[in-house]
Amino acid sequence: MRLLDRLEILPFTLTSAKIAAEIEHKLKRKGKNVNLIDILIAAVAIGNQSKLVTRDRNYENIDDLEVEFY
Repeated sequence: MRLLDRLEILPFTLTSAKIAAEIEHKLKRKGKNVNLIDILIAAVAIGNQSKLVTRDRNYENIDDLEVEFY
């Protein structure tokens, strides 16, 4: 069995879009710049109450996101 066959792909939903808008608004108020794709990925993780595993330290700026760096 391949690795990708064992992973669950989480969809981008209306809830994800609302969370993404909130994240972007909060970041702009703080003067932080994060790529839109990173905001969308974070929103999906938050909406699914999932931990994001990444090397990208930009995710440190996103509140309510559980991140594990490697």
